[in-house]
Amino acid sequence: MTAADDGAGGDLSDGLTARLNYLFEHIRPEGEVRRYSGRELVTAVNTANIELSESYLSQLRRGMTGNPTLRVLKGIADFFEVPVGFLLDDPEGVRAVEARVNLQEAMRDTQVQDIAYRTAALNPCQRVALDELLTDLIQKRRQKMETRGDGI
Repeated sequence: MTAADDGAGGDLSDGLTARLNYLFEHIRPEGEVRRYSGRELVTAVNTANIELSESYLSQLRRGMTGNPTLRVLKGIADFFEVPVGFLLDDPEGVRAVEARVNLQEAMRDTQVQDIAYRTAALNPCQRVALDELLTDLIQKRRQKMETRGDGI
């Protein structure tokens, strides 16, 4: 699933508001389930000597104001550890953030974690073989679903 069709995060082509809310929705503090608060972002940005108020952030998140300075965008991007291009709708930046979010969300699944841990114990040749097996399995599943008309 891409952010473009994720109802919770909205369509990332809808502008800065959608991309900013996507970050709050999907980027979590390391090892935690909770979301970042606006206050945490504002505090961190202000600590970096970039002026940002909670009310201005709220206006940005609601689409009531726009056109923040590049310095503010850089502070927000640094806080979430994403490329500033994501906030500027750079396709490469958007793809990088979507890939990171997809990986983080997959790694919250204990079954995925178990598979990753067991894979780490394999030697490089065995990992290549497992990768080929998984790629083949996924391709066959997609073909089967497309043949049935289920979509992917």
